[in-house]
Amino acid sequence: SYSAIMRGDFLIPREDIPVPLTFGSPEFDRCNPSTKKLPGTIIESFVGGSDVSDATILSEGNIAYVDLGSQDGVAPGDYFTVFKRDRFDPRLPRFVSGEVMVIKVQEATSVVVVTQSNTAIFLGDQIELNQ
Repeated sequence: SYSAIMRGDFLIPREDIPVPLTFGSPEFDRCNPSTKKLPGTIIESFVGGSDVSDATILSEGNIAYVDLGSQDGVAPGDYFTVFKRDRFDPRLPRFVSGEVMVIKVQEATSVVVVTQSNTAIFLGDQIELNQ
């Protein structure tokens, strides 16, 4: 178990997740220009429990879920830049906070692992496909 099992929790069959073959994270540049490819959002995390909120802080090694999937052309091994925009003035440059790699893809969502984090990554942070 990865967390506490409570009365009323559902059981599902264990599923082996093939880890994508990769040679490590590509060079990461915090000042990289926006690719505007496959914009998405971090929608949930594997950290916490039923009381998890958008204040959950993600960092290297944490698992999260994004709102992009196979219908968007996402594949295991894809890397995404994680960033924030100033909510009061979206004309300001984005603030790159890290990078995630896709490890499992479903039709409309994907499971990602945080491979690099320069600062805290939160639920609701934006993502875009690395070039």
